[in-house]
Amino acid sequence: MSKVIYKNTRLIIADNSGAKIAQCIQVYKGQACGVGDIIRVCIKKVRPDVRDKFFKKTFLALVVRTVGRDRDSNGIYNSFSDNAAVLLTEKREPMGTSIAGPVSRKVEKVSKAVASMASTRY
Repeated sequence: MSKVIYKNTRLIIADNSGAKIAQCIQVYKGQACGVGDIIRVCIKKVRPDVRDKFFKKTFLALVVRTVGRDRDSNGIYNSFSDNAAVLLTEKREPMGTSIAGPVSRKVEKVSKAVASMASTRY
């Protein structure tokens, strides 16, 4: 697995919760993580109408895309053009209702709810 998300890495938020850009502040598995891992993020950029919802709070996030090459179980290598995550509640349920852009197949093993919201899976 390609691990390219470190502490202080900026990620695009792929769901429609209102957040746009997040920064990784904690990785739960070692020092780096990849697709399908859960991290703690703080929100850096939001839509103006939902600013109070994200102000001075941290959230769990599930990594759905990474720039690094990632090998699938059937031998196919996937790489995306950006690092992206989906915000989760403390109960590990998705905050948004839809996901923009493709999602890696490894996400389905972690959260079937997030994988079902995606339009395409690679």
